[in-house]
Amino acid sequence: MPHQHRHGHGCPKRCLSPGDGAASTRLSECCEGQKAIIRSNPDLRTLEMGLCSGVPVRIMRNEKSERKMLLCLHGQRYVIPIEIAEQILVKPCPASQGKMG
Repeated sequence: MPHQHRHGHGCPKRCLSPGDGAASTRLSECCEGQKAIIRSNPDLRTLEMGLCSGVPVRIMRNEKSERKMLLCLHGQRYVIPIEIAEQILVKPCPASQGKMG
């Protein structure tokens, strides 16, 4: 059975990829293992952490039951509240795939 994520669907049905036609999506909608590039971020605290436009990130953990998600940025791990992740827009990377199980 696919791993369930915040968006309520298993990765095989929901993870966004560059071919989905979506120019940007919310960081909170990305699946574990997926890589994305930050498009815009209105949150000052996470901007100071380095989550700026053009920066690649990898989603390490994004569980529907948790109010935070774990990201890897420049080799460092950061915990981001889901309320902030919902405001950050990203573009999925071409070689990115979510965790399948």
